[in-house]
Amino acid sequence: MNLKMKTAVNNKTTSSVAKHPKVSEMVLLAIAILNERNGSSLQAIKKYISTSFNVEEKKISAYIKKYLLMAVASGTLIQTKGKGAAGSFRLGGCMKYKMSELLAELPNKTKTAASPCDTHRDTKSEKGSKKIKKAKTALSSTRAV
Repeated sequence: MNLKMKTAVNNKTTSSVAKHPKVSEMVLLAIAILNERNGSSLQAIKKYISTSFNVEEKKISAYIKKYLLMAVASGTLIQTKGKGAAGSFRLGGCMKYKMSELLAELPNKTKTAASPCDTHRDTKSEKGSKKIKKAKTALSSTRAV
């Protein structure tokens, strides 16, 4: 009887595999995709990771901070503002090249998520330019008369 109980307990305690990539990969990908001029803030990185990889922000925030500190110390990331894990972070020298290759290999799913904002802006500028053209033609016709 005891032998059966021990095997049942051992079978239940097997660890499950995480459904998301490593924290280091998630942070580097978040910084590369956000691609902010002065670097991405800790809050922006957390928000991107929690929405993209379906993880809880509270559970993973300590690991993100720990990785950011380690990556700044190793030179993988550059801290543009702030001290410690606060502030903004950019990719280091060689990481820019590696992440640009990785982003090129990614499926269009992540690229299309950012594109609706860009297309929305383009349509506004096109509409505005059409109005200006119509107004110019109206002015020229009144002068001719």
